[in-house]
Amino acid sequence: MIRGSRTSLEAIGEGFVRAALECVADAETSAEPRLPLGWNLIRTEYETGDWDGRLESHRRCIDLHVVLEGRERMAVAETDGLSPLGPYSVEEDVQFFAAERAEFIEMGKGDFLVLDAGEAHMPRLAAGAPGRILKLVLKIPVNDPKLAAGAVV
Repeated sequence: MIRGSRTSLEAIGEGFVRAALECVADAETSAEPRLPLGWNLIRTEYETGDWDGRLESHRRCIDLHVVLEGRERMAVAETDGLSPLGPYSVEEDVQFFAAERAEFIEMGKGDFLVLDAGEAHMPRLAAGAPGRILKLVLKIPVNDPKLAAGAVV
């Protein structure tokens, strides 16, 4: 997991994070953002709420969550020791787990969080009172050769 703000990106120095945030910046100003082959960008807007003890995990992609407006908390935990709530869905690349505890990360405008494949998480949680959030989620395939090379797209 890598977390920070878009203004603190220089301190991270991760080539793929830099490239991913460039894609996000392009998505903020363009209806058709330039994305590397296989990457998927999701623009989402929702009301935050309470945590029900569920977490999700992906096997084929890394998630980059970037908050554009609002505040939210995200629950994060390692999948070791979690109880699966069902089988892994190959089609959806997701498996849900029950968790008694998790680390909670609060995110606001301009903050980002990179979750590696296999890191269980649950976004959409209220940071205090429920509120509206606008966010971009970039799905980056774990088998992308640019990740292994640390290359910037």
